[in-house]
Amino acid sequence: MAELATYEDAIVETLRKRAVQSAILIDDRFPTYIDLLAMQDQDEIRENFQDVDDARRLYRLMHENKIVCDVENVVGHVDDAFLEKIRKSDLVVLDWNLNPNDHGDCESAVNVLCGLSISPHFNLVVIYTRDELDQVWTRSAVRLHGGWREKEDLGNDLDLGGQDLDQLLEDIDPDGHVNFVTDEMLQNFVQGGLKKIKNYKDLINDLVKQTGIPAKSGSELLTILIHRAAIKRHGALADGSCARVIEGSPGGNSRYINVGSLFVCLVSKPVGDEQAEQTIFDHLDRALVTWNPSVLQLLVSELQNELEHHSYAFDHSRMPSNKLKAGWMYHMLRMHCGADGGKEAVLEALNLRLIETIEESIRGQMSVPTSNLSRFGQCVTQLAVTPFGDLETKSEIDLVRDAVAAAGLDFNESMPCEVLHALNEYLSADPFRGGHVTVGSILCDASKDHWWLCVSPACDMVPRKHSDEFSWQFSVHPFRPMTLLKLEKGRPSSVLAEAEQGAAIFVTVGEDHIFLRATEAKTRQPRPITCLLEKNGFTGHDVWQKYGFAFHELKPNEDELRSVRTEVFAVSQLRPHYAARFQHLAGGHQSRIGVDYVRYGKSGSDG
Repeated sequence: MAELATYEDAIVETLRKRAVQSAILIDDRFPTYIDLLAMQDQDEIRENFQDVDDARRLYRLMHENKIVCDVENVVGHVDDAFLEKIRKSDLVVLDWNLNPNDHGDCESAVNVLCGLSISPHFNLVVIYTRDELDQVWTRSAVRLHGGWREKEDLGNDLDLGGQDLDQLLEDIDPDGHVNFVTDEMLQNFVQGGLKKIKNYKDLINDLVKQTGIPAKSGSELLTILIHRAAIKRHGALADGSCARVIEGSPGGNSRYINVGSLFVCLVSKPVGDEQAEQTIFDHLDRALVTWNPSVLQLLVSELQNELEHHSYAFDHSRMPSNKLKAGWMYHMLRMHCGADGGKEAVLEALNLRLIETIEESIRGQMSVPTSNLSRFGQCVTQLAVTPFGDLETKSEIDLVRDAVAAAGLDFNESMPCEVLHALNEYLSADPFRGGHVTVGSILCDASKDHWWLCVSPACDMVPRKHSDEFSWQFSVHPFRPMTLLKLEKGRPSSVLAEAEQGAAIFVTVGEDHIFLRATEAKTRQPRPITCLLEKNGFTGHDVWQKYGFAFHELKPNEDELRSVRTEVFAVSQLRPHYAARFQHLAGGHQSRIGVDYVRYGKSGSDG
């Protein structure tokens, strides 16, 4: 690993130099290797591929940086197969106009960007074009933003003071170009909505005066015009998709867009015989530095680099013997003979063990001070904190202010609790991703007022029939006995003050940040309950209600017991160590032993 003198060096090192090992050049004016072999005459090559000199320069640049490079010059329908092909490259150099019959057609390039933005992989793209970069940035950002809607979907209940919306739009925009909305307004809108637009309140007031509509409807009408401009001028689809906030810089010498799993840098091609003073890597590096990703992003990037540089699948130390391979095969064969979740259980066990093996390998690298991963982590964290000066003299609130500013956020009174909630939730839990309820699953009812945590052993929660015919589990099948801890909501400040005591849980549901305790506030004792979990799950109505379950609990009804059915939704999953902590808390509570002593004097007295 190269020595890192600045935080900017670390950004370039992990996101470009270490990450980019292969590249694909997509340009209909570049020859492929097959084209070069088929055309021996240089004049014929230049006649068919006008930018052959650009292609040669780019190929030489890739070779000098030890990057494997390929060329694609025929782009038809941009489908999943084509996207999957180019996703395999760490860097995509993309021409903006890929239609040889219409050099104003950028749809193929736009479709490539949109496809890569929803890829599970991080994709670096350089748009390499002679088109006006400001216009390219705007169209790219508008199309990647999504969420555009026709006027009918935005203005159904709009109070226009008795005016007809269609006629109003015809008066404002007679030629259909929506000139009232500039590209600069669109650039700002996709980066944060109306409030990002310069002097947006003055624009709304002008619109109200011009049209005579009620003042309360001004912002909605401006929104309709912005959506109309995106659809009419930039070919955006009015498909009702979820809008995505664009992060980027539309101007200057480091134009970039970041959205989803895509980072795009815009670079101008040389015109005529001029020679570019800077390479595309100079532009890309500057754009990445301007983006200024966080320490967390850099550490994850370097971790991914290390994973890709290691061959875990063929590392004999991870799978040391053929006897072990035979053992796993026997385990799978035996479990496939059974039913009731046996196949799923063995696969889950195998996956977890493999993940643990890789995790142990990474931990081993981190424990060696001279390893690349350890050196990078130590260096980048030191470089990140150095600009903040003497930290020992700063209070907790001062440190939060610095951290908030570094993240590009505005500080307010609620920010410390929100920041610490985000941190603690990241450390302890992940979103619930389906499957069955298990130890560490966090559940709530539809109102989000009542919360529970599953503390039953993971093996007891596997949905299968128990083998012991005399057990309670066997007798209540297909229901599963389950132990839950009843959780209670707490005030953010008090829960955070006690966070290091190990009884706090942090969950986010939609826009709600929930602070929970697993013990009663005064006695510090957990409240376990035993219930029966139904076999089948369900889906609720809201977006967060994807994983619904129901359990039955016995409650008194006068002199009898009755079964009360409660519907809950799994929203979060504690990480293994945290789940084990609360399981231990519940087990310790249920195995506690009371002893009798006689008190004399006040608590805390020395004599």
